[in-house]
Formats: sequence, C-alpha cells, structure tokens
Amino acid sequence: GADARIQHLKALVGAGRCLVFQGKFDAARKELQRVTSNNEVTDKRLLGAAYRGLGDAVYGKARSEAADAAKRKQVTADLNEAAMHYLRVTEFYGADYAADEMIPATENLARVFANLFLLGDGADCALGSRAYESYRKAWKLMSPGQRRNQLSREALDFKRDYDAKCKKPDPKDKDK
Repeated sequence: GADARIQHLKALVGAGRCLVFQGKFDAARKELQRVTSNNEVTDKRLLGAAYRGLGDAVYGKARSEAADAAKRKQVTADLNEAAMHYLRVTEFYGADYAADEMIPATENLARVFANLFLLGDGADCALGSRAYESYRKAWKLMSPGQRRNQLSREALDFKRDYDAKCKKPDPKDKDK
C-alpha cells in the first residue's frame, strides 16, 4: 500500500546517495529524479533528501569535469543546477522538514557559489558575497568540531580570494 510506496521512494534516495559516493553521478541522478519528478510525492522530508542527493550528484559531476576547459560551459550550467537543488532544500524545506539535510545542503551551496565565482574569474562580486554568506550560514548551523573547523578554513581561504578580487579600496587608506 501507501507505506510500501514511501519505503520504495526512500530506498531510491538511499540508492542514489550510494551511487554519488561511488562517483556514478549520472546513475545517481536518474535514481533521484525518479523521486523528484514524481508529482504524487508529498513527503517533504523525502523530497528534501532527494533534492539534496540530486544536488550532490550534479555537483559531483561538475567537480569531476571542472579541469576540462572544453566543458567549462557545461560545468557552469551544472553548478547552477546544483545550486537550485540545494536552494530547494534550504529555502523550501528548511529546518521544518529537512533538518538533517540543512547543514550539508548549505555547506555544498557555499562551495557551488564559490566555484561559480572562481569560474567567472571573480567578476561577479555579488555571487562571491553570497558564497561567503552561505559559508557563514553553514558554519553557524554546525556543532563545534573538526568538520566545522575545516569549513572555517575553507571559508577563510575563499574570503581571501574574494577580498582580493572584490574589496573596494577604503578612501581613508588613500591618505596613508
């Protein structure tokens, strides 16, 4: 019955996430889209998990192809798609329905924005600011520990790049 259907969909999300961990991003995407494209799914926890998994699949593929200059346009499109999936989790489902997904979705959203900023050679300072704010938001959601410290280092490294490209000179420094 209905209970079996939900369990089946949860299993698809789990299988999709396992495929992401194995680096089988296209296969993961297909499994996860079976859940996200099903208009009968109303369980917001399930949808939050599926969209986060879909974001991970698309982001993973983009990262694996980022070094190939010929695929730069596709990588940018994939990063934008991944951002949309993570934003669905953080903005639509949020802490009310997808609390377990909030930290990893916000963390990867920051990385996606940072990658888009760097792919654009730092020209979009608003995007860079959004990346740094997402890093800060993810950091605030995390409990103290090694993972939070690592994210802090990552955010500060990004902030240095962002400041180098976007920080406007302070008029007070002109007199010095």
